[in-house]
Amino acid sequence: MKKILKQKVWLVAFVIVLIVYLASVITPGQATKNRLAVDSCNCSADVNIPFGSNVPGDLPPGQFNSQTNSNCFGWWQFVSLNWPSEGDYFGTPGSTAPVQWETYITADELYPPNGVRPPAWEQVGRKLPADVLKKDKRMSEATLFLTATSKFRDHPMMVLDSSNEEEAHPEFGPAWLGAQNGTNLWYTIHMNRDEYNFIVNNGYYNANAQCDSAAAGVPVVFPEGQYNGPTGAVEIKSAWMEVTDPDNKKWLTYKLSKAVVLDASTGEYRFTLVALVGLHILQKTTSQPQWVWTTFEHENNVPDGDNPSTSYNLYNPNCQPKILNIPAGCSNTGGPDTIGCEPNKAPGYYLCKGAGPVPIQVTRRFPIPDTSRLITNTLHNFIRQKYPESIWLHYKLINVLWSQAPPPPPPTQPVNAPLKTKGMQPLEPVANTTMETYIQRQTCTGCHRYASISTAGSCDSTLKAFSSDFSFTFGLAQAPGSSPKAQKKKK
Repeated sequence: MKKILKQKVWLVAFVIVLIVYLASVITPGQATKNRLAVDSCNCSADVNIPFGSNVPGDLPPGQFNSQTNSNCFGWWQFVSLNWPSEGDYFGTPGSTAPVQWETYITADELYPPNGVRPPAWEQVGRKLPADVLKKDKRMSEATLFLTATSKFRDHPMMVLDSSNEEEAHPEFGPAWLGAQNGTNLWYTIHMNRDEYNFIVNNGYYNANAQCDSAAAGVPVVFPEGQYNGPTGAVEIKSAWMEVTDPDNKKWLTYKLSKAVVLDASTGEYRFTLVALVGLHILQKTTSQPQWVWTTFEHENNVPDGDNPSTSYNLYNPNCQPKILNIPAGCSNTGGPDTIGCEPNKAPGYYLCKGAGPVPIQVTRRFPIPDTSRLITNTLHNFIRQKYPESIWLHYKLINVLWSQAPPPPPPTQPVNAPLKTKGMQPLEPVANTTMETYIQRQTCTGCHRYASISTAGSCDSTLKAFSSDFSFTFGLAQAPGSSPKAQKKKK
């Protein structure tokens, strides 16, 4: 009996020692990761948001039926796409490690010059020339390669549903945005693997292949996401602000990344630290074939109320007009140019050698809806409990554009742009101050319904009018032997 009792004591002691040992070898990160597997936020009566890297393909059938549920889907997208690709804490302050969507392919990579095949998905990540890397070893650490100083650079031939002269399309003039720290914002587009596979498998990275497809009567129909199924096509459009004082603790509230930029004012590549200030998420789903359009901003971009007394990234309460002497060829008029303090007014010159950025005064033309604020508060409360230091507590949902109309059947033949949208909600304009700064009266589909196949292809003008299913990226495709796109020369 004593022998059996002694064996039991040894067995219990062994189990205790084993537990202590395992607790010592499991890192805090692993423990956190195990906990994260069951973390989820009750966003609404219908939508529960699991915190992890799985991007939702759609809401359950019938649940895209309110602005509240749509906003919850937008936050679900935001959480999963911004899930860290390294580590396990959602929003580590000061980290420059890429989040999930930063590992996706960029528009420049997916549509190479001369319509050549893009790299394999496993090889995604733009490589800089060796002579450039020699200038600054830090460039090899960059996860972003930024050359676009306007969101509209990657939207060739875009037009608007507007006759407002004050909101003339920025494609026809300078559209860069200067932050209050004296730098310009940078923009890039990333696409997920579902969209990559669709474009590569059909050869749509080549403008001539787009023409051939249209001539054969094949419409452009991006893959749709499904609830508990494939993700569907996803496009991420991001706006970045340069960090000029990295020791300032305010940057601990931002998503930071290491970047190489092509400085338009010097014509040289340089390394810089950038902070995420704006994010668009576009996703095509089964219940939303007109896509879901989600947009977020950092809380410190612009004031939400009237007569603010503090400074923001894009607003200075003590703004003073600036008179600049612009070199010939850098503006539509030439000579001196005045950057005033009237909000949301596009600059009068292009960024070029000898003409760098200056601050542009920006305000939010339409307030963030209460429905967006409510869901943001719900998610922030949850994040604050689980990840109290998270940078994502400082980002807010501006709005989600979705359709309340029953999903129409997909087209069986190519259709002309502009597409006709149905049942889009909300009715008020949806704009991000970092990306639609000068056209805030517009809404996403008002522009994107005009998206069509590339004009660089060999097909006639009739075929070139065919829709590209709301995605402007098709217009970036080149044909073999074609010259670089004109809009890429504009900086």
